[in-house]
Amino acid sequence: MSINLRFTSAIPGGWRIWKENVEAAGVPTRIADARHFAHGREQGLELEQDPHKPNSIKVIGLYKGWFIKHKSHIGFVPDADAEIIARRDFAEFRPRLRSICAVDQPHLTIMVKFDILETVKPRTKKLPKLV
Repeated sequence: MSINLRFTSAIPGGWRIWKENVEAAGVPTRIADARHFAHGREQGLELEQDPHKPNSIKVIGLYKGWFIKHKSHIGFVPDADAEIIARRDFAEFRPRLRSICAVDQPHLTIMVKFDILETVKPRTKKLPKLV
């Protein structure tokens, strides 16, 4: 099995790239779920914050199987990025899937890369002081 998928979805209005080409951490410990994700169709990602550990942010793989949609925990946002996100408003961030690579020589290895998008804050204009 060898999979090399690239995704080029547009950045939604009101969002911008905060961090590019982030590799999901911990995928080898969730290899069965990651394999199903890699073989699925219409893949996507979402982030989920652990209510008991705010610095731990799960990467959830969304994909379509034969008939139904699936949702699987496939990894984590790397610690350094998760700490920064945890200090800010979690709702200001979302993932954009970039690639899924899977190779089974000599053993199964799956790599999931994504961008982390953040909301664009509107700029506030400084009004001139009235004298």
